[in-house]
Amino acid sequence: MEKQPDQASVDIELDPEDVILLVLEANERVLGRKVLRGITRLEKLVYLLKRETAFDGIATLFLFKEHYFGPYSEQVVSATEFLEGIQLIEVDVVDLTKAELELTEADLLSDLEQRRIEKRYRLTASGRRIAKHWRDHLPEDDLAAVDSILRQYGTMPLNQLIRYVYRKYPETTVNSIHPEAKR
Repeated sequence: MEKQPDQASVDIELDPEDVILLVLEANERVLGRKVLRGITRLEKLVYLLKRETAFDGIATLFLFKEHYFGPYSEQVVSATEFLEGIQLIEVDVVDLTKAELELTEADLLSDLEQRRIEKRYRLTASGRRIAKHWRDHLPEDDLAAVDSILRQYGTMPLNQLIRYVYRKYPETTVNSIHPEAKR
C-alpha cells in the first residue's frame, strides 16, 4: 500500500492574491499598522520581496516592468482589485493634500496634478483568517522573508523607499517620471 504524503510534505501553490494577503498581514502583525498606504508602496514591497529574498515561487507570480514610479506589476493591481471584490481587503481612496504627500515643493513635477489620491489597503476579518491559514501552512523561510521585507522597508517614507529601489535597481528607472530617477 502506497503511503499518502503528510500535510507538511504537500507543496502549497500560492497565487498573487495570497502574497498580497501575507504582506498586509505582516504589515499589521510586524509593524502594528492596520493600513498599508499606497499602491506604489505595495508594489515596491512586493518587488523587494521578489528581488531580495528566496521566497519560493514568487518570481513566477509577479512580472514587473519599468513604469512611471519604477517597477510595476499588473498582477499586484489585479490581485488587490480581486481581493477587494471578494471582500478580503478594504480599499479606501483618500484625497491627499500636498502636505500629506511626503514630497517637498521641489519634488512636485509640473506635469502632474498637485492633488493626488492614495489607496489605503487593510485586511477584513475574512482576509485576516485566510492570511493566518497561509502563515500556518507555509515554510518558515517564506514567512520570515515577508516579515523581513516589512521590517526593513515597511516604515520608510515613500520617497525614501522609491530612492532605495532606484539606486539599488537603476534599470527600474527607465520610464520613471519621479524626480529621483533623474539623479
